[in-house]
Amino acid sequence: MNKKSNNQQEKRAYPRFAGNFSVQARHEELTLNLETKNISCSGFFCEVDCFIPVMTKFSLTMFLPLVVNGKKQQHQIDCSAVVVRIEPEFEQKGAFKYKAGFFFSEINDSERQLIARYIQQAFWAGAN
Repeated sequence: MNKKSNNQQEKRAYPRFAGNFSVQARHEELTLNLETKNISCSGFFCEVDCFIPVMTKFSLTMFLPLVVNGKKQQHQIDCSAVVVRIEPEFEQKGAFKYKAGFFFSEINDSERQLIARYIQQAFWAGAN
């Protein structure tokens, strides 16, 4: 049961699921090699080593570990995402880890279905 108050209701269209896999994020001259902390069919959460302004758009390459015909395989997904959350909200001096939320802004249905399949497989494997 959701214990949040009415003004703190969950805004996500899809549930999040704990999952760690590699994501390469590119924006202009910046390339980040990330590891997800959790994912949903609409985006993912991770930590980044640099401050990224909200609404910055990235081209992504993700490698999802899926089981197909009883064998583990890496499935590549290429899509776009925007940063919709960064914590803290302002750039910090020195070495610092930021928590970032990415929303898939351009992703085709077949790629979204691969993410849903990954979540389903991880759930049934007891990964969450």
